[in-house]
Amino acid sequence: MQQKKIKELVNGAMMLALFGILVLFDTYTGSMLNVILFMLMPLPLLVYGLKNGLKASVILWICEMILALFLGLPETIFYALVAGLVSFVMIHGSRRHWSSQRLFLATLVMMIIAELASMTLLAGLFGYDIEREYASLVAYFPALANWVRLVIPLTAFVLGLMETYVLLNLAEVVCLRLKLSFVEHFHFVYLHFSKRSGLVLLLGCLGFLCPFDLAVFVGIICYILLGIQGLSFLCLWAIFAQKRYAMLVFLLSLFIPVLNLYLVVFGLVDIFSEKRYKIMYNKR
Repeated sequence: MQQKKIKELVNGAMMLALFGILVLFDTYTGSMLNVILFMLMPLPLLVYGLKNGLKASVILWICEMILALFLGLPETIFYALVAGLVSFVMIHGSRRHWSSQRLFLATLVMMIIAELASMTLLAGLFGYDIEREYASLVAYFPALANWVRLVIPLTAFVLGLMETYVLLNLAEVVCLRLKLSFVEHFHFVYLHFSKRSGLVLLLGCLGFLCPFDLAVFVGIICYILLGIQGLSFLCLWAIFAQKRYAMLVFLLSLFIPVLNLYLVVFGLVDIFSEKRYKIMYNKR
């Protein structure tokens, strides 16, 4: 029992030291690389939590916050706070054996909230007036008056989506090297929403027809998620069909407003049919 406590203490000290290195690096570089460090900060706490449990990781998180308070910049303290909360979600999901889709969506929600908070709360802290920027954008682009207020939420969603994907893949690589139990095969070609989730996304796309900004925002998010599902399906087909260059074409089409509609169609086909399993198991 005493040996186990000593081992937990040593592991905690090592993870805290790694976190301290990230904080010092962020401080001495003037937070120029805080986006990259933000995706690395959850990893020490995640490794410790997977080894010693969620309750033990809370103590380490408190120590990380104290360390960031003394050594980091105001932005670093905020990122340390969010990194701890994201780590708790990943630890809980991994120990509860969540599916990769469920863990992805839970982490994505945390990342979107973090990005929205950084764009609003931190902006206000440093004297950035968002309302004034909205007014100036509308003055320059009057035709986009109804879309200007969606810029920040959409930016937060896109950034959160990319950060979630990179973070979960980094976590998978680290946990695989350390022989820790984590969600396996977290690659976007394995992303497959359930039929219930697909129905919710399909209904959410109807938000385009509503006059409210929030409904339009929800519709855009559902549209993007269905497009990513279609991209996952087509890239899976390209891998099994050995069409390497087709994957690049599919990826580029995601950013073309008209052509990405077919990705949504393939996403719906993938969700509500058995085509994916027929491709994976070579069934006609």
